[in-house]
Amino acid sequence: MQPLVSIIVPIYNVDAYLPQCINSIISQTYPNLEVILIDDGSTDNCGKICDEYSSQHDNIKVIHKSNGGLSSARNAGIDIASGEYISFVDSDDWILPHHIEALYENVCRNNVLLSICQSQRVHDFKDSDNIPTKTGCAIMEKEAVMHEALTKYKWWSACDKIYHRSLFESIRFPIGRINEDYAIIFNIFDLCDRIAVGNQITYCYFERIGSITKSGFNESKFTEYTNGLEVLEFMKSKYPALTAPAENILITTCLKLLSCISNEDNNMYEDWRSKILNTIRHSFGSWTRNPYVLTKQKILLFPACVNYKLFSLIMRIYRKIWN
Repeated sequence: MQPLVSIIVPIYNVDAYLPQCINSIISQTYPNLEVILIDDGSTDNCGKICDEYSSQHDNIKVIHKSNGGLSSARNAGIDIASGEYISFVDSDDWILPHHIEALYENVCRNNVLLSICQSQRVHDFKDSDNIPTKTGCAIMEKEAVMHEALTKYKWWSACDKIYHRSLFESIRFPIGRINEDYAIIFNIFDLCDRIAVGNQITYCYFERIGSITKSGFNESKFTEYTNGLEVLEFMKSKYPALTAPAENILITTCLKLLSCISNEDNNMYEDWRSKILNTIRHSFGSWTRNPYVLTKQKILLFPACVNYKLFSLIMRIYRKIWN
């Protein structure tokens, strides 16, 4: 019998999309699945939907918990997962019927701990019909995967992969952050020698208004700065050749956050503003020579090193020109 694969689905207030997600999971061609639905304190009908599916399918487990966020829900699923392999699907996304089978075949054939598929952004379930068919699989050294992830802004998500459970023995998602996948994915890559990267597009990432990544600006957005800083320090200590692209992501995040702050109450995020400005100023000699930091970004960063009010003025002019 093929090994058990645990699919973990964190769920919060997505009752309009949840059945589509679960149906795509129970329709998988891979025969040995454990489906773990984590109802993270939903206030709509998600809890009821989960229980209905569980009553109809013996391989579906449901956890009802108080709201703790995406990381908390995923961690709860990891803690009870029985499978030799683990995969994640977000509750407003869906997967093609051969998603798990393709990921597992690439793991099995190449004797690796981690396999990645390709994903596609979609706006409607019908978009699945237009996904191109691709074949083939590349086996990449972990440092090459990290380089491509950092320079091409890809493979950060937890959801387009299958993991041997050993990769989560000492790793969990950080609580209370957004883009938490970025915070841990390089630690997971680091535990692998080689990684299978399939060409097939089998994961459908649904773009909708109201998702975590599309929500308005608030203090939780600053956790992206924390993520970027941690990844940069990780690269400095273990993969010095990847320091420059990791720094670029941190500096880009700093610039984005400063731009958002300039649109808000000047005193609302004063502590974060000071912290970000210090990062930019202290790394001046580094990012000015960093080939991954774009010239137009450097032009905007220079005023931030001199005077924040000057930076805010330039950002307002910049937005008027480009908006």
